[in-house]
Order: sequence, then structure tokens, then C-alpha cells
Amino acid sequence: MFSYPFLCRQLKRNGQMKNLATVIISILTLATCTAQSSSLIKKNPKGLFDPTSVCFVQTVSAPTNGKYLFVAGQVGSASDKESSFKDFRTQTRTVFKNLRIALKANNASPKDVVKQTVLIVDYNYDKLEILKEEARKFYGDSFAASTLIPVPRLAIDGMLIEIDVTAYIKN
Repeated sequence: MFSYPFLCRQLKRNGQMKNLATVIISILTLATCTAQSSSLIKKNPKGLFDPTSVCFVQTVSAPTNGKYLFVAGQVGSASDKESSFKDFRTQTRTVFKNLRIALKANNASPKDVVKQTVLIVDYNYDKLEILKEEARKFYGDSFAASTLIPVPRLAIDGMLIEIDVTAYIKN
């Protein structure tokens, strides 16, 4: 894809419109990209916290021959109240339950997940073992690419784990 500054430099360098075909193709490419980006599908599925007040959505999908689905970080609570957070295992189970809700709302399943990012507060080996056990229940044998990031804290006191995923759903 060519950028607007590139096209301007080309036309100035040549001093004429001999690259008109390049200009037309570039404009069509830019128009197509703009049209595709405006067709993003954003959802806040029922059963998940509505994050509108804090300026994000739970899922975003981008149509292609299939579509990419971007699921916001899910946490170990069904609400945003500090008091609803439990132990690490319970939170991890709830995270995967929330991910399943978000995927299902977009006609996807754990087998469609291509990437996950996991944030764990005060990470240690015991937490890793719990994560692996719960992830096996969720993914079966269809694992996704993954990044695990140990963190000192998450957005709300009491949160111990957060996972976001990207899925690809074939048409």
C-alpha cells in the first residue's frame, strides 16, 4: 500500500502524471481499507461486565474471508466489585467462563482462539500449575499462541488474573 506522501513525492519527481495508474490503485486500496475498518463489529455480550463507562468493549471482530475476534481482558469476577474476587483458582475458572461467553456471543469457540495474553499478579509456580489445569479444561488439545506476563497488580484490588484472546472465525 502506498501512502499519500509517497504519491506526492512520485508525482513531483516525475513532473507529470505518468504514474496515474499507481495513484488510482493506491486510492482504491486506501478506500478498501477504510471501508473494511468501518465494518468492525463491537459487542458487549450479555453476562459480561459492560465496560462502556471505562472506554472499551469486550469483543471486536474484523471481517475478512473469516473474521478476527478480539476479546478484552477477562477477569475472575462477574462484576467490577472488589469484594467479588475469590482465590486464584476460582478467579481463573471464572476468567475461562467469561471467555467462553464472549466467544459464544460471536459464534466462536476455544478452538478458534489463535492468541492469548495472560497477566498474573504475584506470579509463582503454583499459579502456573492452576492456570495450566484450567487452560486444558478450556482448550482441550487446541492450544493458542500465548504470552504470560507477571504483574504487581491489575486494575482493581483483588484481581489476580486477566486473560485477553484473539480468535479467527472462518466464514
